[in-house]
Order: sequence, then structure tokens, then C-alpha cells
Amino acid sequence: MKFSPIAIAIAIMFATTSVFAAYEDYNKRYGEYRFTKLKEKASVSKNVWVGSWWAYKSDGLANRFRAGYGDTKYQPLAEGVDRDKLSPAEKIDWLEGRLDKIEYDAIKAYIDKKDEIGNDVDSWIEERRELVHTLNRMIEENQGNADFNWQDTEEGKKYVELGEKIEEKQGELKDLDFIADTAYEWEIKEHGNYQFGVGSWWGHCNAWAAAAVMEPEPVKDAVINEIPFNVGDIKGLLTETWMECNSSFFGSRCDRHKDESDREKIDYTDVTPAAFHIFYSDQIGNLDKSFVIDAYTGDQVWNHPIKSYWAQCEPQYETPEGGDAAAEKVEVKLTHYGGWYGGDPEIKDLGEKDVYPVLCSTTFHYVSDGVGHDVLTEPYDFDSMTHDKFKSYHSGHFHKRTLSYVLWLTAPMDDDNARIIGDGEWNHGATSGYTDLHPDFMWQPTGNGNDSNRVYENEFVDYNTLINDLLPQMIAGHEDPEVEGAEFASTDTPVEIPDAAPGGVMGVPAVSVINVDQDVTINELTVTVDITHTYVGDLQLIVNHDGKDEIIKPFEEGGGDDNLQRTYDVKAYDGNSAKGEWKLTVIDQWEKDTGRINSWKIAVK
Repeated sequence: MKFSPIAIAIAIMFATTSVFAAYEDYNKRYGEYRFTKLKEKASVSKNVWVGSWWAYKSDGLANRFRAGYGDTKYQPLAEGVDRDKLSPAEKIDWLEGRLDKIEYDAIKAYIDKKDEIGNDVDSWIEERRELVHTLNRMIEENQGNADFNWQDTEEGKKYVELGEKIEEKQGELKDLDFIADTAYEWEIKEHGNYQFGVGSWWGHCNAWAAAAVMEPEPVKDAVINEIPFNVGDIKGLLTETWMECNSSFFGSRCDRHKDESDREKIDYTDVTPAAFHIFYSDQIGNLDKSFVIDAYTGDQVWNHPIKSYWAQCEPQYETPEGGDAAAEKVEVKLTHYGGWYGGDPEIKDLGEKDVYPVLCSTTFHYVSDGVGHDVLTEPYDFDSMTHDKFKSYHSGHFHKRTLSYVLWLTAPMDDDNARIIGDGEWNHGATSGYTDLHPDFMWQPTGNGNDSNRVYENEFVDYNTLINDLLPQMIAGHEDPEVEGAEFASTDTPVEIPDAAPGGVMGVPAVSVINVDQDVTINELTVTVDITHTYVGDLQLIVNHDGKDEIIKPFEEGGGDDNLQRTYDVKAYDGNSAKGEWKLTVIDQWEKDTGRINSWKIAVK
């Protein structure tokens, strides 16, 4: 969900192919802008997959997420520890013959010293970032004033002082610096805790979003050249290789929104209702292509791919009985982004126009990057949803937002010649400190530029190696050798699921047990459940075997759906024996909706 302030620069490009002489046709740059040619609802057919944003605070791809990262980072794995616990960066180093080149001692010495002085430096960097906005505003207000020198102001002096203090502290680390000649070292230096001033939300969300839109989802583990690659490894490595990509881009980044003057600038209001409506309904509805939005306004960037939308639009103009629709006179504004061909961004006044206002309320579902690294995307059945169900749907994998806005049309909305003109108007006020508003920008990946001029991508992760040697063995449809399996079903079901108590008090857990008497080594395990329950988002499902709990369905996943018949791939017990007790625990977190465990089973290969 996150994106570092530095990394955002790679995506900023404007998809202008010409400057329209008639600004009434400016909206054509976003796609099909004839209103009747845009579908009311649509969903992308591709499986746009969930993932992780690979946070910089956790060293990105260098995170040993299977090993208890906090206890094992910056040191080799202990003798005898399963090498499957290595990070994705270390695994690609292993594949390329670089694993023994990693200088763990040098990395640890640097990070330990950096952490010792880091709290002060991090706070100074944050203070200096705030001063940048103040000084820029002062410089803007004093344009043409020859007597003004920002360095003479109190804010300017403080900015310089902070810079000197930061530089002095960073100098203490000079002798401990290390050269990155492996993927693991590079990731820590460029996408990890090597740097000062790393925000908790910084990460690879832009790259994950592009990979999720453009690549097939890895769905199975594979051993390649004796190296165990898991779903999370390949998702992470693919993510890294999409850090810099070709894209179309609309809007610009808003990095400030704290006062009214900030919110008057184009970078705060730049994704117009017209741009948003045309782009989502043309790309998804007409072209079956996903794209990416910065889901919220404000300084943090949360890139998410769009899966589907459902728009409801109603005329706001009068149509007398037996007569023609009456246009309204509106001062039409147009946000002209500028860019390569058009100069600086500006708000253009198209003058008073006869328009036909249409009020739209659009709900869209976007994909989450906040799930576990190895998690596979849950099934998504758009065709079975009613509008009410679509508007209320929410799960751990698919989030939703509803936006309201007015579009200005050149003719009544049922007229085939009706075009969307100007910006339109967002129909919302300030919420969540002016961040929970319209998308800040939107973009669409068009190609991978992995092989040249890389700045923000890990230079030791090769895209061609991934898509030619690794990914084909890890996607659906890859031929696997047949392995004889065994199934074990519950015999104590049905089991009623006690309801939660008022006030969010969890219900008493419902438990069903399967006893396995065969000593079968688990290579693949699936858990199939049949549960009757209204609003399955209330439920959490936990499997326990040999003392280890594994949450196979978290609370909220599934939203308002009724009943749960699903098979889960469970990897937590791979390599263990299936013999012994298997326990399914179902917990209800919210009152009123009730149900039962009808049956469940495990299948082992």
C-alpha cells in the first residue's frame, strides 16, 4: 500500500499524445468519453493478485518472513536451519551463485551503529521535510523581491542547521559503509533500514501493483536447482522487477494537504471526476484492463490495482413530461495537466456552457497488498453480486470505496452524442483530515523496462530469469507429477457455531476434530470446509495440528456473503507428518448472524 517519496518519481509521466485545440474534447485523452459508450458495471477478467508492499522498515526483499525476521536478520542462518527460511533476495543470490559473497558482519555492524544514532537523525529529517514546504511557500510569496533570501529567515537557518547535524551524524558511519554486490546487500542499502528517515509506509506498492496487473499469479511452490522457492518469494521478486516500468499516468502527486492553501493547488484536486469516470469505465468496461490508483488524497501514497466497479448515474436536469430535457448553464472548468506538450498544469476556464449534469455514485473494489506473503488470492465472483451486495462487499483481499460526483454532459445522458465535458465536480466534503477523498493519481503499467537504466530496482534481480526459469513452474496449469493422496473427513459434525455477544464479545469457539492414524508426510495439504452461516465475514477459521495454529480465514474476509464452501491450500505443515489430531476452530466475532460447521476434511499428498 505504500510508496516512498523518492520512488514515486519513476512513474510520473503524462500520457499526452497531442494537445487538443478544442479543450471541449480534452477528456478524450482518458479514453472513450461518450457517456452511452461506457458500461454501468464491469470486472477485470484477469486474476489481479494480492501481495505485500515489502516495507522498507523490514528491509524489503531481504526480509526472512518465514524465519522470525527480527531474530535472524543480518546474520547467516544457523547450521542445520532449513534454507527455505532465507529471504527472497538471498534465494536469488543462491540461484546466481552469490550467496557466499554476502558480508553479514559488515551489514550488521553498519545497521547496529546506525540504529544507535538513528532516532535523532530520523526526527531531524522529518523536521527538515516540514521546513521544505514552509520555505517553498515563502519563496513563492517573495518572487521578484530582490531583498529576500530564504537562508536569512529563521526557517532557513533552521533548515541549514539541521542539514549540518544530519551530515555530521551520517559521517560517523562512513568507515562502516559496505559495497552491495548481492541482491541481499543491495536491498538493505536501497530499500531497507540502511537509510535514515524511512517512513513506516514506504515500500514497493507501486511495483507490486504493476506486477499484480501484468503477471500471472504464482500459485505453487517449486524446487529449482535444489533451491526451494515459495509463492511469496516469487511474488516478491516479481514485485522488485516492476519497480521501474513503462506506464501511462494521469495526475500528479499531492504531498501536502494540511491547510487551505495546499488544498487549492492542482496536485490536490487533479484527478477530476471526468478523468476518473472515463478511465475506469473505458479501461475495465470496454478494454478489460486493470489500472492502478493512489487510493487516497494526501502525502502518503497507497497504490492499489482496481478489480471492478459499479456506477449508478442519475440525471440532475429537468425533463418536462412530453418535452425535451432542459440544459443548465454552468461555468465549466477544466484541469489541464500540462506535461510534455502542454506547459505547466493549470485550471482552464471554458466559460459558461449549456450542460446536462449527471450525479454518479460509483463503488469500486481494489486489491489488497496487506496480506501474508505466501497468500493466494481468494475467489472473486463478480457475476453473482447484486448491486447491494457489491456496495457492501469487503474482505481481506478486496477493499471497496464509493465516490460521488457530478459529470457535465453536452447532451442528455441517453443521447449517443453526449460527451463528458470539463472536470465535473466531486460531491464530498473533507473527511479524515482531507486524505480520505478522491484518488490522487491513476496510472497503468504498459511494459517492463527491467534491462536498462535501472535506478530504483534491485539490479541483482533479473526479470528474464524470473519469467523464463522460475515463474512457469509456479503458475496454474504447470504439469506436476501425480502424487497419491489421502483424505480424512470429520465425523463429529455438524457442530453449531455459538453467536458472539453484544458489544463485540467473541462467541465461544466451535471446534471439530479429525484424528489421522496414518503416518503420511505432507507435501501438499488442502482443507475443505462446508459452513452454513449468514455474513461469513464474522467468522475466523483456525486449523491446529501438532501444536501449531494456522489461520486459514481471517475475520472480515468474505464480507456479507452467506455460507462458506471453500478449499484452502495450507502450507504451514509441509514436511510434517499428518498423523495425529487435526482441529478446526471457528469463532464468531459479531452478534445476530449464526450457523454451523456442516462438515470439513483434509486432503494430504
